[in-house]
This record gives sequence, C-alpha cells and structure tokens, in this order.
Amino acid sequence: MRIVLLLLLTINASAQCLKAPTFLVSTPKGASTVISWQKNICANGYSIRIRPVGLNFWRTIAIADTNRKEVFGLNYSTDYEYQIASKDSTTLSSYSTIRKFSTLCECLVPTIVIDSIGYNGLLFYIDDDSCGVKYQVKIKKPSDTYWYNVTQPDSVQTFVIDGLDSNTGYYWKYIRYCNNTGYKSDYGPTWYVKTL
Repeated sequence: MRIVLLLLLTINASAQCLKAPTFLVSTPKGASTVISWQKNICANGYSIRIRPVGLNFWRTIAIADTNRKEVFGLNYSTDYEYQIASKDSTTLSSYSTIRKFSTLCECLVPTIVIDSIGYNGLLFYIDDDSCGVKYQVKIKKPSDTYWYNVTQPDSVQTFVIDGLDSNTGYYWKYIRYCNNTGYKSDYGPTWYVKTL
C-alpha cells in the first residue's frame, strides 16, 4: 500500500510540472519583445515557440528555469504569435494557448530642420512619418548647463520656439518618441544656430 501511494504522489507531482505556463505577457520593444509568464514550481526549463502570424513554421527557443525571456531578431511592425511549454527534465508539457502581439515600428531619428530664424524665435519643420507619437527639441545657450525642452505631438508639422534672446547663439538637438512608454530614437546631431 505504501509503495502505491508514493507512486501516485510522484505521478501527480509530475503531472503538475507538465502543465503549460499561465499568465503569459508580451512587451514589444521594436524588433524584440520580452515574454514573461508564471513559473511552474517544479519545471526546470521552458520552450517558447514564436512565429509571424500566417506562417506555418515555428522558431523554438529552449531556456533555463526562469520566468522571462527577451526575444531578439524580430521584424518591425509585424504581428507575431507565441506559445510556451514547461520542461521537466527532458519531457515537455503541451504548449499554452496561442497569444499574439505586434512589434513596434522602427524608431529612427526624425528629420527636424529650422525653417526660419527670427530675432526672438525659431520656426521648426518636422518631416513626419508613421512612427512617432511625439517629438522633443532641446535647446540651450552654450553657457547654459541645462537644456530647455519643447515637446510637440506627432500631429504637428511646424512649431515655434520663442522667447529667445536676439543675436544669440543656441545649441539644439531632437528626438522622436515612438510610444508613450519610453520607446524612442537616439538623439539627432547637436546643431548650432544664431538668432537675428
């Protein structure tokens, strides 16, 4: 009787380990994504399957005992689907139900130029594309320690920074924000301009 009970407990524990992970979450970051899940207590590894929606073959990633994995090498602006299975030694559970996410657009440095120079202001022009929610121009005098930031929504194509001193030089640079959670381009080059 004792041997049978121990065998039943062992089989039951092994069955618990061979369940697919739950609470799957994907956080896209451009051409990569972070996939996380709730760990199974006795699993010692996981297998992630990922593919662009509509393709028949899966890319499989075997990973150690953890609850998150950043997956690189994805395409920008693409819909993906993924599944995760638990691993107990060399045996895999069934895969979880398919979850989907979309990668973000390629967040490149925007093209922002000075269209007109005035006595106390500068008129900027933004060459917009489809990837961006807002733009930020930083401006300062060469002797200043801190940058003055001007942020504009993606819908704006021209804007003015006024209140500047006449006949004064300023450094300026810019950046594009491609979502509201911090996904952004690098800064463009730092430029020098002098008001009239």
